[in-house]
Amino acid sequence: MRIYNKRKFFIGIGEFILSIVAFVTMFITRTIDIKFIVVNVIVFTLGIVNISRSLSKSDTAEDIIEENDERNRLISLRINNMRYKILIVVIYISVVAGMLAYGVTRNINIVIALLPLLLLLCIWFLSSFILAFYYEKKC
Repeated sequence: MRIYNKRKFFIGIGEFILSIVAFVTMFITRTIDIKFIVVNVIVFTLGIVNISRSLSKSDTAEDIIEENDERNRLISLRINNMRYKILIVVIYISVVAGMLAYGVTRNINIVIALLPLLLLLCIWFLSSFILAFYYEKKC
């Protein structure tokens, strides 16, 4: 048996092993949760499907054609761009709300909670600046 899509094969193996470990853990701890079982069955099924698709030459060809489709790439780029913009707006709003909350309560724990968000904003600003400079030089 030949593996035609190694990436999908290893993703399937990872999902398969993850679901098996989760089932074994569930039986060892003797906790039965319906949501947990449903999620494990879905992950197990996805693992089997990924493994079977990676071993089939025709399914691998379909996957490669689907991945290289320009329309799907454009949609993916637009989704990532919109997700990025929404995330930055949510971080800004959270920081402003945190600053207002600190101004009202003078609770230092609010500042400690805001530090990761402020770090993300700094990383965003610096990476935007560096990437803009890099692409201005490159193009």
